[in-house]
Amino acid sequence: MYQRIVAQFKFWPYYKIILRTMYFINPWSIWVFVCVPIIGYSVAFQNPNADYFFKSIAIATIMLFIYPGIIYFSSKKNFYDKGKYTGPVVFETTDERMTVTTTSRNISYRWDDACYMMKEFKNWLVLYKKVKNTQIPVEIIPKEAFTPEQLNELKKGLSTQGHLVQKWK
Repeated sequence: MYQRIVAQFKFWPYYKIILRTMYFINPWSIWVFVCVPIIGYSVAFQNPNADYFFKSIAIATIMLFIYPGIIYFSSKKNFYDKGKYTGPVVFETTDERMTVTTTSRNISYRWDDACYMMKEFKNWLVLYKKVKNTQIPVEIIPKEAFTPEQLNELKKGLSTQGHLVQKWK
């Protein structure tokens, strides 16, 4: 299974997938990060107790604005300043490894050592690495770079990797 995919990234789709993988980890967290601030604001304005008011406003503001803002600015820095995805990105997969080549780096991942899970989103494939008890997104690959035949071939080739968790749509 050898594939060579050349992809070009744009910032807003990149930011959306980073926000999705870092902020909205699962569908329930979307409700938590949207409903808790709304409840916090409504309770704060209904309760005149000043101490409780400021705590509720602070927690709601952090959850609704500050945390996504931090993710936005760090994503922007990673995208533009480090040059990680500004040029063409070449993904080469074989049976043993995946190699990612950009204008500023050349990294090779062995399927059995560094890769824990490959997850498919609507427009992206995300490769995760497991460090201790957390899953860290290592590489993101736009699905628009694949033809349907290439995507099916990649899925079939990765299904032979017994240790790799796959979450395909």
